[in-house]
Amino acid sequence: MILINVGFKIKLEHRDAFIEVMSSMVTASCAEAGSIEYQFSANASEPTEFYLLELWQDEAALLAHFKTASFSEFMKVLPALGKMSSATSYEGDLSPYKIPI
Repeated sequence: MILINVGFKIKLEHRDAFIEVMSSMVTASCAEAGSIEYQFSANASEPTEFYLLELWQDEAALLAHFKTASFSEFMKVLPALGKMSSATSYEGDLSPYKIPI
């Protein structure tokens, strides 16, 4: 599995447009083969910061995602709206974990 955590810093005047574009991206990405989790969230205390958490079945699924029209469109419009501010990724087996509370 591949886990990706991406941060975005968006221009305040483009916040609504970014949310709209990202919402479309989430809908399309969740429907892709090999997409296990695709979650988009906003920082509650900073209106220009957003996060994307992705979990892919394998590298083939992720590479197929990079070739989709929705990903291409997102990457095309992102520079006008803001930028990626961070990206961290992990690869390997994940197993269920019970939170001890």
